[in-house]
Amino acid sequence: MKTIFYQFTFLFFINFLYCESVITKVDDIDTNTYEYTYYSSALDKENKFVIVLPVNYKNNDMPVPVLYFLHGAGRHHRSIIDMPEAKEIIKNAKFVTIFPKGDNGWYIDSPVNISSKYESMITELIEICEKEFNIAKNPDKKAIGGWSMGGFGSMHYVQNHPDKFKIIATIIALLDFPNINLPKEQNHVIPDVMGADNVYWDCINPIKKIQFLKNLKIAIYAADKAFDYTMNSNFHMELNKYGINHSYKIQTGAHSFNIVLSFIPELYKFINLSFDLK
Repeated sequence: MKTIFYQFTFLFFINFLYCESVITKVDDIDTNTYEYTYYSSALDKENKFVIVLPVNYKNNDMPVPVLYFLHGAGRHHRSIIDMPEAKEIIKNAKFVTIFPKGDNGWYIDSPVNISSKYESMITELIEICEKEFNIAKNPDKKAIGGWSMGGFGSMHYVQNHPDKFKIIATIIALLDFPNINLPKEQNHVIPDVMGADNVYWDCINPIKKIQFLKNLKIAIYAADKAFDYTMNSNFHMELNKYGINHSYKIQTGAHSFNIVLSFIPELYKFINLSFDLK
């Protein structure tokens, strides 16, 4: 009898470990739009994300396509979804959108700050979300993107993990960075988390890893008066040099949040078409 009891207890404990949710809802932002907190082992601290579910999410038997969208420096995981002009577009999408909180970590595993592991955080969050929600694990139904720092981070991530995604879309992203050869007015201060090693800088500069994008669907959105315009133009030309098909759109404007918001409809249209969603 004791043996049966111990076996039951053991099985109950194992089931508890594998079934217990590791995320906690902290805010119902809007219809099908939720903010969650979770403990990040990569960062060794509590972290947050926002998820936006499509209207028909609960009626889907099949995993739903998903976009992971990374914010820029000085912003956060709610910056986009808190803007009314973007919220309705995102809520009406036929795919899930997940907005991670990336602080100012540039979505890299810093070589000089062992507590700044934001690339590992993205990997960890993807695994958590794939466990907690009915979202796609198939790379053909997964997209990643972001703006500014998040554009750099999403390109860096997909180039290091090209087998995890089929689509990459960036807005006013730093795509030729770090690059000390660019003029000051066309450049950005290299953040402390990137250290001071020129060799490492070359290793994380997205323009140096173009070859890893050959099998992806790519959209790049740039602004002609933004400091990063030359970076995006260089990246566009390098893609052409490698014969990699991509969409490249330019608007008149500076490196601003308004430009990011203005590109959201175009980006969501691109993601929708790339997923072949009717």
